[in-house]
Amino acid sequence: MDLSGVRDITVKAGEDFSIHVPFMAFPQPAAFWFANDSIIDDSDTRVHKQLTMNSASLVVKNSQRSDGGQYRLQLKNPAGFDTATLHVRVLDRPHPPENLHAS
Repeated sequence: MDLSGVRDITVKAGEDFSIHVPFMAFPQPAAFWFANDSIIDDSDTRVHKQLTMNSASLVVKNSQRSDGGQYRLQLKNPAGFDTATLHVRVLDRPHPPENLHAS
């Protein structure tokens, strides 16, 4: 993998962000994306994954504070595996305290 262009990302809540990781591998690897050590599945319609012959990409639409954290791409083929890791920070306006009770 060419990690020279892979950098940590800071984005404002509501904005899209994308992660693009170029690689060279034969045979074509399988790509597994993780967010905070949980595999990213296809159930979230805001998240789009793409794998080509020489790159893997992840796009998150309309980012939310909960989208922040560590993202990891693992590429795996019969010859072995490689991993790229980066951090995404989603900036959001603080919310006022809720459900306060005087005692």
